[in-house]
Amino acid sequence: MHFLSADQIRSLADAIDPRFRALILMAGFTGLRWGELVGLRAEHLDLLRGTVDVRQALTEAGSGVIRIVPTKTGQRRTVPLPRFLCKTAYRATRAVPRTQRAGVLLDRGRRDSTQQLLHAPLQACIAKGRLGPEDAVP
Repeated sequence: MHFLSADQIRSLADAIDPRFRALILMAGFTGLRWGELVGLRAEHLDLLRGTVDVRQALTEAGSGVIRIVPTKTGQRRTVPLPRFLCKTAYRATRAVPRTQRAGVLLDRGRRDSTQQLLHAPLQACIAKGRLGPEDAVP
């Protein structure tokens, strides 16, 4: 398994559509799984204490039905957030109307898969020399 450095994560976040910046930074600096990230709700973030309460995940069945399910392990856990990420998460949650704050880090109107979401920014980072081709391998 290959992990990106902090600088590479920031480069990827800078290259992606700004609507997904918080999502990329949260993924890179917390290690949350994809379903956990897109299943986050605003009330799961404690930005004063600098933590995220991971309670659930979203999953998509083959039929395209999206369901809320327990985390992979079935356990609830608290993950620390770096201070800069608290500020980023705060801005992301403020940009979403209060009534729509489920999945605050992902634009609900989009149906992009993880691969589709990251392909163009990865290629842009590789082209600029910020990442090597080996970093684009899942």
